Amino acid sequence: MKKLSLSTKIFISLVLGIGLGVVIQQFQLGFILENVIQPIGTIFLSLLKMIIVPLVFTTLIASITNVGDMSKLGFLGKKTLIYYICTTLIAAVIGVVLATLIGPGKGVAAPIDGFVLGEQATFASLIIGLVPTNIFQAFAEGNMLQVVIVAIFVGVAITLLGDEAKKVKEFNNQCVSIIYKIVEMIMKVAPVAVFALISDVIASNGLSIIGTLAKLIAVIVIGCLLQLIVYGVSVKVFGKQNPFKFYKTILPAQIFSFTTASSAATLPISMKCAKEGLGASDTVANFVLNLGSTINMDGGAIYQSACAVFIAQIYGVDLGITQLCIIVVTASLASVGAAAIPGTVIVMMTMVLSSVGLPLEAIALIAGIDRILDMCTTSVNVSGDIAACTFVSAMESKIE
Repeated sequence: MKKLSLSTKIFISLVLGIGLGVVIQQFQLGFILENVIQPIGTIFLSLLKMIIVPLVFTTLIASITNVGDMSKLGFLGKKTLIYYICTTLIAAVIGVVLATLIGPGKGVAAPIDGFVLGEQATFASLIIGLVPTNIFQAFAEGNMLQVVIVAIFVGVAITLLGDEAKKVKEFNNQCVSIIYKIVEMIMKVAPVAVFALISDVIASNGLSIIGTLAKLIAVIVIGCLLQLIVYGVSVKVFGKQNPFKFYKTILPAQIFSFTTASSAATLPISMKCAKEGLGASDTVANFVLNLGSTINMDGGAIYQSACAVFIAQIYGVDLGITQLCIIVVTASLASVGAAAIPGTVIVMMTMVLSSVGLPLEAIALIAGIDRILDMCTTSVNVSGDIAACTFVSAMESKIE
């Protein structure tokens, strides 16, 4: 008998959890909810909170130090990184704007648990608060923006020291492997946790909240289509290629990535499309596409940012411009750090939500539709990788 995948197990748990939530609500089984269901969800969320700080810290350092090595390629590395950074930020902005305008989480019967967002920071206080006065306090309090700043400093320092800090870099990479394994262990209980969390949500708020998921899916799909237009514009403006011809050429990679939901698995097909279909050189294709499959997750940025706004809406809170900017930045960083992590949305969404003070309970809703959205966002990721390849090839031709 074929073993069920994690995403399939989570989806089944979501359906069963919805059923149990309805039963608990109809028959007023509050005792079961408080003494059995809620503790399971609370423990799982605690596990996520436990791992998120070391996860973000080590993976960001690893990303910076690995890119630092690649920067020895000079022009090629700089242009690739600039393209990936710009498109990822654009993707995160698209997610935030669409979710804000469409409001997929609005209209829910009642805010969950009457949650109220803490006092919103001003832009000035946000900038000042980026730099921690005490590194250990930032880690202990889970201040994700400060953790990110510390990780950037450490990663850059390791890169600048080169061979002198080679052992530290290797140690950090080993830590990343260990943390990935811990994440894998935590995710084994994710189906049970999702079952408990969604039961709690449905028992407390009713089935009306499920209808909002269709809007969320629509928001992210529209965001993905808009991001594809962004790639088309870059191909036309910088690569001097017909966008329609470009997408026709890379269609095999898009289809394969959509069905497998894996950028890494699609890499050989992406290479073939870039080299044979678009005329990219071996050097450009190998570097840009390998780096892109690791750090370029524009679809993930759309996903994370839209979901964060969605969760704020179902909790009945309004996000200020400062909070939306924080979501854009952290969603972009989360999409980079999430590249090799199983159960990406469940784990890395905690970083985005924590950065603006939102609770984690609503993650159960998103986990249930993760597979559907993961297929769409992965296809966007792969398209972005090949578009970057076209961009860098055009820039290289101009220099030559």
